[in-house]
Amino acid sequence: MYPETDIPTQSIDNQKWQSIIDNLPMTDAQRQARMDNYEVSADQKEQILAKELDDQFVDFHSDLPAKAWATVLLENDGVDPRLSSLVLTAKEEGELTREAINLVIAHFSNSLPTYEEIVAYAEQQGLKPADESDLVGIIESVIAERLDFVKERGLGAIGPLMGVVMQQAGAADGKAVSALLKQAINEVTK
Repeated sequence: MYPETDIPTQSIDNQKWQSIIDNLPMTDAQRQARMDNYEVSADQKEQILAKELDDQFVDFHSDLPAKAWATVLLENDGVDPRLSSLVLTAKEEGELTREAINLVIAHFSNSLPTYEEIVAYAEQQGLKPADESDLVGIIESVIAERLDFVKERGLGAIGPLMGVVMQQAGAADGKAVSALLKQAINEVTK
């Protein structure tokens, strides 16, 4: 190769060279090793690395559950990760249902609201989870109305009753409803 004649040569001293070495991007192996520190599925890890979202994952992870954060980040690729982490924080603190996460993110996708604005929007739209004591009451009444069906089907009644309970409960966390329903059915069928 011939030296470039239009650009003056630059000499790089040891300090400059060390600065360059210290600021090199991570290798794929280093990025993989960094993701190994988090409890996410192999598939999520692979997708995060392939989409080069690992820096966002690590930077905004803080106290969020790793699997949930990975899911939200992957489902909302291209959205400001600050918004995604705020919405997931609101979900983790019981301010909105798991099913509402993507709706809230889509609503605020062109802005960066405060935590309070997210909570207010979730409440206004009926996306706040139903209180557990309310759920217990709803589940008890649904089971009482369909007691023969529940005794006949046992835990097989969870699926059909799930829809009825969710319809009456409005915005409720599906996992919470399923767990409470299972517990109530077990008590009735003892």
